[in-house]
Amino acid sequence: MAQDDFLPQLIGNWKGVCQTWFEPGVLADTAEVVGRFEPLLATHMLRHTYEGTLLGERRVGEAWLAHNPVTGQ
Repeated sequence: MAQDDFLPQLIGNWKGVCQTWFEPGVLADTAEVVGRFEPLLATHMLRHTYEGTLLGERRVGEAWLAHNPVTGQ
């Protein structure tokens, strides 16, 4: 699959399970997480917002994802 085709496939609502380790071999937490990928700049970038818990506390965040067709990264 070409990288240009990958980001648009992520668009939409997602849910899953997040596992967190703070040290090797010791699982600290497992929690459900929900998120959404929204296109920015005609799908050249995506905004990822997510919400879940970590050690029983509410956790929210945001990340922006992009693909650089020049470097392939």
